[in-house]
Amino acid sequence: PSPLPDCFRQFLNLLIYSIKTDSGKYHLCVVLDLFAQKVIATRLSATADVSFACRTFQDAFYSRGKPEGVLFHSDQGGQYRSCDFQNLLTGHKVRQSFFSPGVPFDNAPIESFFASLKVEEIYRFHYVGISDLTASLRSYISFYNNKRPLTSIGGKTPVGGRKMNISRG
Repeated sequence: PSPLPDCFRQFLNLLIYSIKTDSGKYHLCVVLDLFAQKVIATRLSATADVSFACRTFQDAFYSRGKPEGVLFHSDQGGQYRSCDFQNLLTGHKVRQSFFSPGVPFDNAPIESFFASLKVEEIYRFHYVGISDLTASLRSYISFYNNKRPLTSIGGKTPVGGRKMNISRG
């Protein structure tokens, strides 16, 4: 069992976002820790299929030490409603919560992350291929987690806010 309090066990899964490069379109899948607003898993792929979503979820789940009591939020995309994805969640005893159609605030944390990513990184650069896109995304996500203050968590960074809240117990 995870020693983390219940509020640290919730994940928010993204809307898979497509990014164009000169060599083709790639899909970015991100899992965001809802409490700290921290990016805890990412994958980049030429295809946005079910296995892509499954692998990204597993990265996040295992990076947290396979915690119990996880509530996984997602939109109602086909990847998340598929039998393979549902079986993965069931196998890990993870409950799923779908965002309500037409309720924009359900998706606000992950939408906010992607809005920042687009404006602060994606729209500023031209990507030739997957290698420069990967380097750009790694750099931005490190900046986002470690240096970018977020108003939604009191002006703290995702890493700083999480440390502060864990220390409070």
